[in-house]
Amino acid sequence: MKRTEKHVKKKETHLIGMGVVLLLMIFSIFIYLLMKQNQTQSVVQETDTNQVSNQWTAEKQLKVVNRFSTFLFKAPTSHPVKDILYEQALKKEPYVLNHEQRVQLLHDQLVDSELLYADTVRVLETSGDYTKVVALQQPNGKDVDGYIGWVFTQDLSDIPETFKRAEKQIVVSKATTKGRLENSDITLSIGSYLPLVDETATDFIVETLNGKATIQKSDAIVRGSMTSLEEMMTIGKSLIGIDYTWAGTSGNGFDCSGLVHTLYRLLDIQVSRDTTKQVLDGIEIPKDKASLGDLLLFENEQGIHHVGIYVDKGVMLHAPNENASLEMMSILGTPYEKELKYVRRIVQP
Repeated sequence: MKRTEKHVKKKETHLIGMGVVLLLMIFSIFIYLLMKQNQTQSVVQETDTNQVSNQWTAEKQLKVVNRFSTFLFKAPTSHPVKDILYEQALKKEPYVLNHEQRVQLLHDQLVDSELLYADTVRVLETSGDYTKVVALQQPNGKDVDGYIGWVFTQDLSDIPETFKRAEKQIVVSKATTKGRLENSDITLSIGSYLPLVDETATDFIVETLNGKATIQKSDAIVRGSMTSLEEMMTIGKSLIGIDYTWAGTSGNGFDCSGLVHTLYRLLDIQVSRDTTKQVLDGIEIPKDKASLGDLLLFENEQGIHHVGIYVDKGVMLHAPNENASLEMMSILGTPYEKELKYVRRIVQP
Protein backbone atom coordinates (compact mmCIF):
# COMPACT_ATOMS: atom_id res chain seq x y z
CA MET A 1 0.00 0.00 0.00
CA LYS A 2 2.81 2.32 0.89
CA ARG A 3 4.63 1.36 -2.29
CA THR A 4 1.48 2.17 -4.27
CA GLU A 5 1.08 5.60 -2.62
CA LYS A 6 4.73 6.26 -3.21
CA HIS A 7 4.37 5.29 -6.83
CA VAL A 8 1.30 7.56 -7.26
CA LYS A 9 3.05 10.51 -5.64
CA LYS A 10 6.06 9.97 -7.84
CA LYS A 11 3.82 9.87 -10.86
CA GLU A 12 2.03 13.06 -9.75
CA THR A 13 5.36 14.82 -9.26
CA HIS A 14 6.44 13.72 -12.72
CA LEU A 15 3.19 15.00 -14.25
CA ILE A 16 3.52 18.34 -12.44
CA GLY A 17 7.07 18.65 -13.74
CA MET A 18 5.92 17.95 -17.27
CA GLY A 19 3.14 20.52 -16.85
CA VAL A 20 5.59 23.14 -15.69
CA VAL A 21 7.87 22.40 -18.66
CA LEU A 22 4.88 22.61 -21.01
CA LEU A 23 3.78 25.93 -19.51
CA LEU A 24 7.31 27.28 -19.85
CA MET A 25 7.36 26.18 -23.49
CA ILE A 26 3.99 27.84 -24.17
CA PHE A 27 5.15 31.00 -22.41
CA SER A 28 8.36 31.01 -24.47
CA ILE A 29 6.41 30.59 -27.70
CA PHE A 30 4.07 33.43 -26.66
CA ILE A 31 7.02 35.74 -25.92
CA TYR A 32 8.63 34.79 -29.26
CA LEU A 33 5.43 35.49 -31.21
CA LEU A 34 4.93 38.78 -29.38
CA MET A 35 8.47 39.89 -30.21
CA LYS A 36 8.01 38.79 -33.82
CA GLN A 37 4.79 40.81 -34.11
CA ASN A 38 6.52 43.89 -32.71
CA GLN A 39 9.38 43.44 -35.17
CA THR A 40 6.91 43.10 -38.06
CA GLN A 41 5.03 46.22 -36.99
CA SER A 42 8.32 48.06 -36.69
CA VAL A 43 9.36 46.97 -40.19
CA VAL A 44 5.95 47.95 -41.61
CA GLN A 45 6.12 51.33 -39.90
CA GLU A 46 9.68 51.82 -41.13
CA THR A 47 8.63 50.78 -44.66
CA ASP A 48 5.67 53.17 -44.59
CA THR A 49 7.94 55.95 -43.34
CA ASN A 50 10.48 55.19 -46.06
CA GLN A 51 7.76 55.12 -48.72
CA VAL A 52 6.43 58.49 -47.59
CA SER A 53 9.97 59.85 -47.44
CA ASN A 54 10.81 58.47 -50.89
CA GLN A 55 7.57 59.85 -52.33
CA TRP A 56 8.31 63.25 -50.81
CA THR A 57 11.87 63.14 -52.17
CA ALA A 58 10.65 62.11 -55.63
CA GLU A 59 8.11 64.94 -55.66
CA LYS A 60 10.77 67.43 -54.57
CA GLN A 61 12.91 66.30 -57.51
CA LEU A 62 10.21 67.16 -60.05
CA LYS A 63 10.08 70.63 -61.58
CA VAL A 64 8.42 72.35 -64.54
CA VAL A 65 9.75 74.74 -67.15
CA ASN A 66 8.58 78.26 -66.30
CA ARG A 67 9.07 80.10 -69.61
CA PHE A 68 8.20 79.78 -73.32
CA SER A 69 10.98 77.21 -73.73
CA THR A 70 14.43 76.37 -72.46
CA PHE A 71 17.29 74.62 -74.23
CA LEU A 72 18.70 71.34 -72.98
CA PHE A 73 22.45 71.95 -73.05
CA LYS A 74 25.12 69.29 -73.37
CA ALA A 75 27.24 70.74 -70.57
CA PRO A 76 27.13 73.50 -67.90
CA THR A 77 29.85 75.52 -69.63
CA SER A 78 30.11 79.11 -70.83
CA HIS A 79 29.57 80.22 -74.45
CA PRO A 80 28.65 83.57 -76.06
CA VAL A 81 25.33 82.22 -77.38
CA LYS A 82 24.49 80.82 -73.94
CA ASP A 83 25.20 84.24 -72.43
CA ILE A 84 22.65 85.77 -74.82
CA LEU A 85 20.09 83.10 -73.97
CA TYR A 86 20.70 83.57 -70.25
CA GLU A 87 20.01 87.31 -70.42
CA GLN A 88 16.79 86.62 -72.33
CA ALA A 89 15.83 83.98 -69.77
CA LEU A 90 16.01 86.59 -67.01
CA LYS A 91 13.09 88.37 -68.72
CA LYS A 92 11.13 85.12 -69.15
CA GLU A 93 10.71 85.89 -72.85
CA PRO A 94 10.96 83.55 -75.87
CA TYR A 95 14.53 83.32 -77.11
CA VAL A 96 15.61 85.47 -80.05
CA LEU A 97 18.66 84.32 -82.05
CA ASN A 98 19.89 85.50 -85.42
CA HIS A 99 20.90 83.07 -88.15
CA GLU A 100 24.56 82.99 -87.16
CA GLN A 101 23.71 82.25 -83.53
CA ARG A 102 21.29 79.47 -84.53
CA VAL A 103 24.05 77.92 -86.65
CA GLN A 104 26.39 78.01 -83.65
CA LEU A 105 23.96 75.85 -81.69
CA LEU A 106 24.73 73.11 -84.21
CA HIS A 107 28.36 73.71 -85.16
CA ASP A 108 29.52 74.21 -81.58
CA GLN A 109 27.39 71.26 -80.39
CA LEU A 110 25.83 73.29 -77.59
CA VAL A 111 22.39 71.73 -77.26
CA ASP A 112 20.55 68.43 -77.54
CA SER A 113 16.93 69.53 -77.33
CA GLU A 114 14.45 72.18 -76.25
CA LEU A 115 11.81 71.90 -73.50
CA LEU A 116 8.48 73.72 -73.61
CA TYR A 117 6.60 75.72 -70.98
CA ALA A 118 5.21 73.47 -68.21
CA ASP A 119 7.18 70.42 -69.39
CA THR A 120 8.05 68.22 -66.40
CA VAL A 121 11.64 67.33 -65.55
CA ARG A 122 13.34 65.29 -62.86
CA VAL A 123 16.23 67.12 -61.23
CA LEU A 124 19.47 65.15 -60.95
CA GLU A 125 21.83 67.84 -59.66
CA THR A 126 22.31 71.60 -59.57
CA SER A 127 25.55 73.43 -60.23
CA GLY A 128 25.13 77.19 -59.93
CA ASP A 129 23.34 78.61 -62.97
CA TYR A 130 22.72 75.12 -64.40
CA THR A 131 20.61 72.16 -63.33
CA LYS A 132 20.97 68.66 -64.75
CA VAL A 133 17.57 67.15 -65.54
CA VAL A 134 15.74 64.27 -67.15
CA ALA A 135 13.24 65.55 -69.74
CA LEU A 136 10.36 63.21 -68.90
CA GLN A 137 8.30 64.04 -72.00
CA GLN A 138 11.15 63.44 -74.44
CA PRO A 139 12.07 59.75 -74.71
CA ASN A 140 15.19 59.06 -76.71
CA GLY A 141 15.71 55.32 -76.29
CA LYS A 142 19.11 55.55 -74.62
CA ASP A 143 17.82 57.12 -71.41
CA VAL A 144 14.76 55.16 -70.31
CA ASP A 145 12.94 58.01 -68.56
CA GLY A 146 13.87 60.74 -71.02
CA TYR A 147 16.56 62.95 -72.49
CA ILE A 148 19.25 64.03 -70.01
CA GLY A 149 20.96 67.43 -70.14
CA TRP A 150 21.46 70.80 -68.47
CA VAL A 151 19.05 73.75 -68.32
CA PHE A 152 19.27 77.18 -66.73
CA THR A 153 18.36 76.75 -63.06
CA GLN A 154 16.20 79.88 -63.19
CA ASP A 155 14.04 78.30 -65.93
CA LEU A 156 12.61 75.75 -63.47
CA SER A 157 9.85 76.08 -60.86
CA ASP A 158 8.10 73.80 -58.38
CA ILE A 159 4.98 72.08 -59.68
CA PRO A 160 1.85 73.88 -58.39
CA GLU A 161 -0.83 71.80 -56.70
CA THR A 162 -3.28 73.04 -59.34
CA PHE A 163 -1.17 71.28 -61.99
CA LYS A 164 -1.22 68.02 -60.04
CA ARG A 165 -5.00 68.06 -59.57
CA ALA A 166 -5.85 68.77 -63.20
CA GLU A 167 -8.14 66.20 -64.81
CA LYS A 168 -7.84 67.64 -68.32
CA GLN A 169 -5.24 69.55 -70.28
CA ILE A 170 -5.10 71.61 -73.43
CA VAL A 171 -2.29 71.53 -75.97
CA VAL A 172 -1.36 74.65 -77.92
CA SER A 173 -1.92 74.03 -81.65
CA LYS A 174 -0.60 77.29 -83.10
CA ALA A 175 3.09 78.10 -83.65
CA THR A 176 2.90 80.68 -80.86
CA THR A 177 -0.03 82.13 -78.97
CA LYS A 178 -0.75 84.52 -76.13
CA GLY A 179 -2.40 83.52 -72.89
CA ARG A 180 -4.15 86.47 -71.28
CA LEU A 181 -3.40 86.80 -67.57
CA GLU A 182 -5.06 89.31 -65.26
CA ASN A 183 -2.42 92.02 -65.76
CA SER A 184 -0.19 90.68 -68.53
CA ASP A 185 0.21 88.11 -71.29
CA ILE A 186 2.15 84.86 -71.48
CA THR A 187 3.60 83.59 -74.77
CA LEU A 188 3.22 79.85 -75.39
CA SER A 189 4.51 77.48 -78.04
CA ILE A 190 2.79 74.84 -80.09
CA GLY A 191 2.92 71.55 -78.19
CA SER A 192 2.74 73.08 -74.70
CA TYR A 193 0.41 71.26 -72.28
CA LEU A 194 -1.55 73.26 -69.68
CA PRO A 195 -4.19 72.25 -67.09
CA LEU A 196 -7.73 73.02 -68.26
CA VAL A 197 -9.90 74.73 -65.65
CA ASP A 198 -12.95 75.84 -67.61
CA GLU A 199 -14.05 76.99 -71.04
CA THR A 200 -16.42 79.39 -72.73
CA ALA A 201 -17.78 79.38 -76.26
CA THR A 202 -14.58 80.98 -77.56
CA ASP A 203 -11.86 80.45 -74.92
CA PHE A 204 -10.11 77.92 -72.73
CA ILE A 205 -9.38 78.90 -69.13
CA VAL A 206 -6.09 77.29 -68.09
CA GLU A 207 -3.75 77.23 -65.13
CA THR A 208 -0.28 78.72 -65.54
CA LEU A 209 2.54 79.28 -63.08
CA ASN A 210 1.27 82.85 -62.75
CA GLY A 211 -2.40 82.11 -62.24
CA LYS A 212 -5.31 81.52 -64.59
CA ALA A 213 -5.01 82.54 -68.24
CA THR A 214 -7.40 82.68 -71.18
CA ILE A 215 -6.42 81.12 -74.52
CA GLN A 216 -8.50 81.34 -77.67
CA LYS A 217 -9.96 78.01 -78.76
CA SER A 218 -8.67 78.65 -82.26
CA ASP A 219 -5.12 78.35 -80.85
CA ALA A 220 -5.45 75.17 -78.77
CA ILE A 221 -7.27 71.86 -78.42
CA VAL A 222 -8.21 69.59 -75.53
CA ARG A 223 -5.41 67.08 -75.11
CA GLY A 224 -6.44 63.71 -76.53
CA SER A 225 -9.30 65.13 -78.60
CA MET A 226 -7.43 65.22 -81.92
CA THR A 227 -7.36 61.86 -83.69
CA SER A 228 -7.05 62.90 -87.33
CA LEU A 229 -3.74 62.91 -89.21
CA GLU A 230 -5.34 65.36 -91.62
CA GLU A 231 -5.84 67.85 -88.77
CA MET A 232 -2.28 67.32 -87.57
CA MET A 233 -0.85 67.88 -91.05
CA THR A 234 -2.99 70.98 -91.60
CA ILE A 235 -1.38 72.45 -88.50
CA GLY A 236 2.02 71.19 -89.68
CA LYS A 237 1.62 73.05 -92.97
CA SER A 238 0.85 76.25 -91.06
CA LEU A 239 4.42 76.09 -89.69
CA ILE A 240 6.01 76.39 -93.15
CA GLY A 241 8.53 79.22 -93.19
CA ILE A 242 9.61 78.92 -89.54
CA ASP A 243 13.39 78.95 -89.13
CA TYR A 244 15.34 75.72 -88.81
CA THR A 245 16.90 75.62 -85.35
CA TRP A 246 19.20 72.81 -84.27
CA ALA A 247 17.60 70.90 -81.34
CA GLY A 248 14.45 73.02 -81.64
CA THR A 249 10.99 71.73 -80.71
CA SER A 250 9.09 75.03 -80.37
CA GLY A 251 7.25 77.45 -82.62
CA ASN A 252 10.42 79.54 -82.53
CA GLY A 253 12.29 76.95 -84.60
CA PHE A 254 12.54 73.21 -85.23
CA ASP A 255 15.06 70.67 -86.31
CA CYS A 256 13.82 67.71 -88.36
CA SER A 257 13.12 65.30 -85.49
CA GLY A 258 11.86 68.10 -83.24
CA LEU A 259 9.17 68.94 -85.80
CA VAL A 260 8.01 65.31 -85.83
CA HIS A 261 8.07 65.06 -82.03
CA THR A 262 6.06 68.25 -81.49
CA LEU A 263 3.44 67.59 -84.18
CA TYR A 264 2.68 64.16 -82.74
CA ARG A 265 2.18 65.75 -79.32
CA LEU A 266 -0.99 67.23 -80.86
CA LEU A 267 -2.28 63.66 -81.22
CA ASP A 268 -1.14 62.90 -77.66
CA ILE A 269 1.39 60.42 -79.05
CA GLN A 270 4.89 60.33 -77.59
CA VAL A 271 7.34 59.92 -80.46
CA SER A 272 11.06 59.62 -79.73
CA ARG A 273 13.01 62.85 -79.76
CA ASP A 274 15.92 61.77 -82.01
CA THR A 275 15.88 60.63 -85.63
CA THR A 276 18.05 57.63 -84.77
CA LYS A 277 15.36 56.51 -82.30
CA GLN A 278 12.36 57.51 -84.43
CA VAL A 279 13.49 54.82 -86.86
CA LEU A 280 12.23 52.34 -84.23
CA ASP A 281 8.89 54.06 -83.54
CA GLY A 282 5.68 52.64 -84.98
CA ILE A 283 5.88 49.87 -87.59
CA GLU A 284 7.81 49.64 -90.84
CA ILE A 285 5.84 50.14 -94.06
CA PRO A 286 6.97 49.37 -97.65
CA LYS A 287 8.23 52.56 -99.30
CA ASP A 288 5.60 52.42 -102.02
CA LYS A 289 2.84 52.19 -99.38
CA ALA A 290 3.65 55.47 -97.59
CA SER A 291 0.61 57.51 -96.60
CA LEU A 292 -0.22 60.76 -94.81
CA GLY A 293 1.63 61.19 -91.53
CA ASP A 294 4.17 58.39 -92.03
CA LEU A 295 7.78 59.13 -91.10
CA LEU A 296 10.33 59.10 -93.94
CA LEU A 297 13.81 58.31 -92.65
CA PHE A 298 16.89 58.95 -94.74
CA GLU A 299 20.30 57.31 -94.53
CA ASN A 300 23.75 58.20 -95.87
CA GLU A 301 27.22 56.82 -95.20
CA GLN A 302 27.05 58.16 -91.62
CA GLY A 303 23.73 56.42 -90.93
CA ILE A 304 20.19 57.75 -90.38
CA HIS A 305 20.54 61.52 -90.68
CA HIS A 306 17.14 63.06 -91.51
CA VAL A 307 13.39 62.62 -91.10
CA GLY A 308 10.34 64.12 -92.78
CA ILE A 309 6.58 63.57 -92.60
CA TYR A 310 4.90 62.16 -95.68
CA VAL A 311 2.15 64.25 -97.26
CA ASP A 312 1.22 62.76 -100.65
CA LYS A 313 2.65 61.76 -104.05
CA GLY A 314 6.28 61.86 -102.98
CA VAL A 315 5.91 65.14 -101.07
CA MET A 316 7.08 65.56 -97.47
CA LEU A 317 6.95 68.24 -94.79
CA HIS A 318 10.33 68.70 -93.11
CA ALA A 319 12.85 71.02 -91.44
CA PRO A 320 15.76 70.77 -93.92
CA ASN A 321 18.92 72.27 -92.42
CA GLU A 322 20.41 75.37 -90.83
CA ASN A 323 20.34 77.26 -94.13
CA ALA A 324 16.62 76.78 -94.80
CA SER A 325 13.22 77.02 -93.15
CA LEU A 326 10.38 74.53 -92.80
CA GLU A 327 9.03 73.50 -96.18
CA MET A 328 7.08 70.98 -98.21
CA MET A 329 9.02 69.42 -101.05
CA SER A 330 8.91 66.46 -103.42
CA ILE A 331 11.71 63.98 -102.84
CA LEU A 332 11.30 62.58 -106.37
CA GLY A 333 14.42 63.12 -108.45
CA THR A 334 16.37 64.49 -105.47
CA PRO A 335 19.14 62.94 -103.32
CA TYR A 336 16.45 62.29 -100.71
CA GLU A 337 14.81 59.74 -103.03
CA LYS A 338 17.99 57.66 -103.11
CA GLU A 339 18.60 58.07 -99.39
CA LEU A 340 15.09 57.03 -98.30
CA LYS A 341 15.75 54.00 -96.13
CA TYR A 342 12.66 53.44 -93.97
CA VAL A 343 9.01 54.41 -93.78
CA ARG A 344 7.55 54.16 -90.28
CA ARG A 345 3.83 54.35 -89.50
CA ILE A 346 2.95 55.85 -86.12
CA VAL A 347 -0.85 55.90 -86.46
CA GLN A 348 -2.64 52.90 -87.92
CA PRO A 349 -5.51 53.67 -90.33
